Amino acid sequence: MSKIIQRFSATDDHGRRYRLLVWQEYVSTATRSDPSHLSPSMKYITTEDGESVNRLEKGQYEMAHTGVILRSSDPDAP
Repeated sequence: MSKIIQRFSATDDHGRRYRLLVWQEYVSTATRSDPSHLSPSMKYITTEDGESVNRLEKGQYEMAHTGVILRSSDPDAP
């Protein structure tokens, strides 16, 4: 199961804005006493269109398929 936990904006070198989404994966860690328990697992970033984004460092990202570099000055950006 995945859930969007954060949204932020980033721009490329041509000034185009992208809305990036941070997703949190959850995995089942069910027990007999809590059969529906989920634990957070991996986080990943995509564009609103679903393209994978790699985090290079805080505020700098790379669109996986195109190699376009994105930058964000959002203080909450990962």
